[in-house]
Amino acid sequence: LLNDHNLPDIDAGASYGGHIEWNSKLGPSPINLILRVRKHMNAERGTQADIRFMVGVFQSGRFSAGMVGQATWADAKSTGSMYGITAQQAAISGLPAFEPGGGLLAGSLGLIWSFDLASHWMLVGNMEGRRLQGDAARSPLTERQSNYYTTVGMVYCF
Repeated sequence: LLNDHNLPDIDAGASYGGHIEWNSKLGPSPINLILRVRKHMNAERGTQADIRFMVGVFQSGRFSAGMVGQATWADAKSTGSMYGITAQQAAISGLPAFEPGGGLLAGSLGLIWSFDLASHWMLVGNMEGRRLQGDAARSPLTERQSNYYTTVGMVYCF
């Protein structure tokens, strides 16, 4: 989409921040709540915060699964760096200028799982659906407001 409209690609970057995590149980089910805030190293890329809640729904032997939900908020700089179109970019691309504000960026729901392979090794994965909200969802750069993804990985536990 960016190439089709002569817009520059979004450079890779890094962020820093912190999180608070709380673990407990709701009856026999484990629950986990994480609050995170991260600021992009490039000040023009802004700040995001999210809250993530997980509840265990199944465990049998070495396999565990849980449901997860997340809401992510972004300031205007963060939303603008991914979904905004400056007046100069609008003149080149043919798209309308778009200056998004901050607020709720996206929400997601999904399933996470793990399988203990050996004493220190686990196979982990997730399947999630994510939906853009607010100005990000209304941006001319947004082709679809919803997307779905799955991941699988290996973890070594120290």
